[in-house]
Amino acid sequence: MQPQYRSPKSVFEKASSQSYDQVFALVSGGSDSTTAAHVARASEQLDIDGVIYIDTGVGIPQSRQWVQNWANEIGLPCHVVSSQYRLEKEEYHNLVYNYGMPGPGVHTQMYRNLKQKPLQRFLSDVVDGDPLLISGVREHESQRRMENIDGKGIQEDDLGIWASPIVSFTDAEVAEYQEEHEIPTNPVNEKLHVSGDCLCGAFSRSREELREIKLFFPEVFRYFEWLESHTVEAARRGRFPKEYALWGHGNAGTAGYEARLDDEQTGFNLCANCEQSCERSYDLEGTSLTDAEADLKQSQENDCSPPQFCTHCHSMIDDPVAHREECPATAQGTRRDYRQLDMLESQFRGAWITEGDPKETEFCSVGDGHDWDAGAVDVAGIRQCDHCGAFHLGEGDEPTTASVDEHSDNSEGASAETEREETPVSLSEDQQQLELKRFAKPKQAEKPPAEKSTN
Repeated sequence: MQPQYRSPKSVFEKASSQSYDQVFALVSGGSDSTTAAHVARASEQLDIDGVIYIDTGVGIPQSRQWVQNWANEIGLPCHVVSSQYRLEKEEYHNLVYNYGMPGPGVHTQMYRNLKQKPLQRFLSDVVDGDPLLISGVREHESQRRMENIDGKGIQEDDLGIWASPIVSFTDAEVAEYQEEHEIPTNPVNEKLHVSGDCLCGAFSRSREELREIKLFFPEVFRYFEWLESHTVEAARRGRFPKEYALWGHGNAGTAGYEARLDDEQTGFNLCANCEQSCERSYDLEGTSLTDAEADLKQSQENDCSPPQFCTHCHSMIDDPVAHREECPATAQGTRRDYRQLDMLESQFRGAWITEGDPKETEFCSVGDGHDWDAGAVDVAGIRQCDHCGAFHLGEGDEPTTASVDEHSDNSEGASAETEREETPVSLSEDQQQLELKRFAKPKQAEKPPAEKSTN
């Protein structure tokens, strides 16, 4: 059944019957959101208080600048909702550092952390009452969206009341309106065919999209290179499986494939572009796109990752991911603490030495003396430096270790000391629970490279 056509006027009439205090147009830089904002600006049925652009921290800076300039041209103030409304643990670089690059199964988490929660905080900060939000959501974007939207152009959620004046517009009608009213096209949209406000990669079709970013926006590509250098290293240390180390990996699993068919995930007012599904997992054949990809490929082919030592059960680790369930402490929720063997230090001292505790501010460099405290570890032959936290595992042919059973009696106490930190968002979908159960307590990543100003 064909949906009922709703003109912008009828949508605004319906919106006028709602209770709201201020009106804002959400503009991402794409054709739909700019058209909807222009239609609302030209309407005599309501007055717009401003344009909102959500800076996700993982978008094209030129897109943000374009929206700011365009809003100024049509006489509206532009509010940029950026990191000032996002917690540190909600920043993209910390999310991927702790959980891996996103796939379809965690699109909801990316949406909530990068867009929904910052916008909610902004609205609570500036709106004294209820907001009316103008969006560019359209029925004709896909068959699924046509089935989900009732055609009235009015929706309501935790953020407020949403009105889409172009809910019934076709692609041709959007293009015709833009040409008639001489609405410029965002150059980012012309090159990448997306608005460029969010490149989280959850629904990326393949890593070929990253090649396009490299071609047109090399500074953004370098940011992803930097991110991948950290996610590959984090995967190597067992923070998450290596399949989640690269942007646009497409590894979905059962959770991800169900997420691509989930109406709730594809109905977000702030994520209309995310309906494109990823079709396959990344392929490491051929030329590597980044140094991190080449490193990951070599690691998978040669298994060249340095050996690691579990500080809870004092055993050497073959598979860091599988060890979470094998170690009595981490299996009960204690934060994992795996240390790579420091091969340079070990060779210098003629003994097996691990790297120090990354949380310590003091480090004992090669050649300086460690302060080994034999009483700090209750396993014979294993000592720990009182300054840097490194472990001395003996001088034999193999590192001194303890069996997992030796510490099974102490695992309950260990897990009580360090409780698992709550993940950044509340998970309600069963399919996302399946994929997210691989996550452990977050650890804050270092700050990303400073973004160059486009002003």
